[in-house]
Amino acid sequence: MITAVTILFAFQIPQLSFKTSIYDLVIEDLPATHRYQAFKDLFGSDEIIRVVVKSDNIFDPVTFKKIEELTETASKIKGVRRIISLPGIRKSVDISGEKSLEKFADILDAVNLFQKNLFSTDHKSTAITLVLAQEADTEMVIKDVEKMIAGASEDLSLYQIGMPIVS
Repeated sequence: MITAVTILFAFQIPQLSFKTSIYDLVIEDLPATHRYQAFKDLFGSDEIIRVVVKSDNIFDPVTFKKIEELTETASKIKGVRRIISLPGIRKSVDISGEKSLEKFADILDAVNLFQKNLFSTDHKSTAITLVLAQEADTEMVIKDVEKMIAGASEDLSLYQIGMPIVS
């Protein structure tokens, strides 16, 4: 009898799956869960994907132009609501577009919030943050980001990270 039960359970092992996503761990009937859902309904999804870009110097004009192009490509991906990137910050900080990249880097270096969040202190890497729309098809967004990375300049090193990637 024990052998039969063991064999029965053993045949079910291939169908065994574990749900390890943080979203699968949410207890739906808690007040905190309802408040969180109301927050998401009001402000949109909290899911982000970060595309990390590495190079010798992200503030080099040629490299910065490539980061601008990547940002523009990312902004056209269906399901992306907003982009946070160095080129976007530059447009906000330098409306006239007259400051050199060196001066722009000096301005950013003085803001602790940007260091290690938007760029590395050695100016060798930056993150392009894609804020996803609530209704985004995350699998399609991930595939489109993978295509963007595959098509990027070979002198840049890129990879993507974020909850949609790991969950």
